[in-house]
Amino acid sequence: MNISKMSQHYKAKSKQIVQISLVIVILFIIFLAVEIYNSNKHEQQIKELNSSIDEEVQKVENLNEEIEKYKEAIITLQRERNALIAEHKEEVNNYDFELEEFQDKLNEANQLCKEYEEKLNESINKFNELSEKLEKYNLLIEKADADGYSESLKVWLQLKSMGLNDYVASGIMGNIMAEVGGHTLDLSEWRNCSTGVYYGIFQMAGSRKTRLLNDFGTTIDDQLRFFSVELYELIPEGSSFYSLTDEKEAALYFAKKYERCASYTYEVRQRNATKALQYFTT
Repeated sequence: MNISKMSQHYKAKSKQIVQISLVIVILFIIFLAVEIYNSNKHEQQIKELNSSIDEEVQKVENLNEEIEKYKEAIITLQRERNALIAEHKEEVNNYDFELEEFQDKLNEANQLCKEYEEKLNESINKFNELSEKLEKYNLLIEKADADGYSESLKVWLQLKSMGLNDYVASGIMGNIMAEVGGHTLDLSEWRNCSTGVYYGIFQMAGSRKTRLLNDFGTTIDDQLRFFSVELYELIPEGSSFYSLTDEKEAALYFAKKYERCASYTYEVRQRNATKALQYFTT
């Protein structure tokens, strides 16, 4: 009984073992099948990846070929450039030399333009100064004509043309006014004052009168020409007289050195000089 049960029991166990073994075998087979499938799948992926790699490698090779072509093209261009430079080097050097010469000439021209501009400005300034002087002279002429002082104006203009300053010229005029103008600028009576021993606007006598009449003449213009010579004989250039800046001092100096008149007339001659300065310069 016990043996029969045990036999049945072992049979049942054996059957279970067989079943389990079958399950294990089946599972193993399934596992192998899955592995084989996965292996085939990975091989396919690897093939595809290798194919992609091959394609990229081909692209890189193609790109390298293009790069080589570009390198060759660049080398060719560089050779052509060097050849052109060598061919036209002399022309370029000549051009640089000509350009340098042109720049030098341009600088010279600019310098000349600058100098001419400065000279032009100086000329314009001088012209403006002369225009102002001319306007003043025109006004002075109108005033002198209206006042009957045309002969005084002629003497004044001659003194200024000799380069004498206003103070020295006025000092001389003050003396002439005392000699023939009645202490005014009306010198029209000089002829009436020249019928005796003395002659002219400076009332010359003796050898000075003789020299005037024989070598120069009798008109005011002749007397002024004589005066322009004799003045520097009696009062040499470089004398302090020509740099005086006070009309009264100039009148006194001229009275002593040129007119050599009586001392009691010094004061009136100085007053006359102030009148002349005011008339001709204001």
